[in-house]
Amino acid sequence: MTATLTTDMSTTTIRVLIADDHTLVRQGLRRLLEAQRDIEVVGEAGDGPETVRAVVERNPDVVLLDLTMPGSSGAQLVRRVRAQAPGVKVVVLTVHETEEFVSEALRAGAAGYVLKEGSSEELLAALRAVMQDEVYLSPSVARLVTLEGGDPRRVRTLSQRLTAREREVCRYLAQGYTVPETAALLGISRKTVDVHKTRLMRKLGVHNRADLVKYAIANKLV
Repeated sequence: MTATLTTDMSTTTIRVLIADDHTLVRQGLRRLLEAQRDIEVVGEAGDGPETVRAVVERNPDVVLLDLTMPGSSGAQLVRRVRAQAPGVKVVVLTVHETEEFVSEALRAGAAGYVLKEGSSEELLAALRAVMQDEVYLSPSVARLVTLEGGDPRRVRTLSQRLTAREREVCRYLAQGYTVPETAALLGISRKTVDVHKTRLMRKLGVHNRADLVKYAIANKLV
């Protein structure tokens, strides 16, 4: 699916379908997008089935998609949209900031993943990036996954890049065990636990136990 040209032929117009079950959110997004010279809002949808129908009827270049809507949601909805229009770009706009949601959306065919807490500039950058066949991830979720060969369908989560021992250490520390207690439970030295702790915190990009606990809970390591 290709973008259409504006009348002055100087820029491409990105045809966007907004899919979100909250009317106020859709209205706010429409105002933001319609203020851009290179973006045209071609329709709105408030649930999964309506989104799929609108994709067929409106022929958008990009679907700006909330992950949790009535009728169909998450990776399943991304797949349904892509099945109806393989050329469409799906940019997820969501509150969900975990490896599971990010990786499943990318494997299903999403080209972008943007958090609702982000800025309007970030959202606009995502829409323009995917139209250049790039993958766009909000900075706070980009650290959670690695795209092998730049392919979003070949995604590895951050926890998958931890060694089995690092996951064990992470699990015990997140549950509140001290380094000596973790060493005793695993049958290894305290120094070894400290080494694993340093490595896993560096990989996770966290700097204290509170952040480690938050990561472990959000990504179901505990």
